[in-house]
Amino acid sequence: MKRSLHKLELGYLLPVAFIAAYADFKWGTVLGYTFAAIYTVALACLLLIQKRDIAVIRGNIISMILSIILCIIFINGQNNGYFKPFGPTGFMVFLTVVFTILQFVIGKIVARVRWNNDQTT
Repeated sequence: MKRSLHKLELGYLLPVAFIAAYADFKWGTVLGYTFAAIYTVALACLLLIQKRDIAVIRGNIISMILSIILCIIFINGQNNGYFKPFGPTGFMVFLTVVFTILQFVIGKIVARVRWNNDQTT
């Protein structure tokens, strides 16, 4: 059975790693990281409950590519070593990996709890 693009995957078109890093770089606030973590975990939970693990991976790759493109446009050349030791584009990859791990850990827990609750009712 072929699975098509899910509507929730469109939520990954938001380059959350770039938004988080840019807020930190420009305004020195961690609110961008908080937003990114909550947003991506919520999105992943909704997809993982439906057993769409590959959609979460595909979505994070799309978001990372968009984040890297925006990073090259807006941050490269003016960071002065702000994102040491990775550099701006490496930091986008690092953030995406961290957010993806966080999404799967929390998303799988939520999906398991939901599945157990469905089994008891």
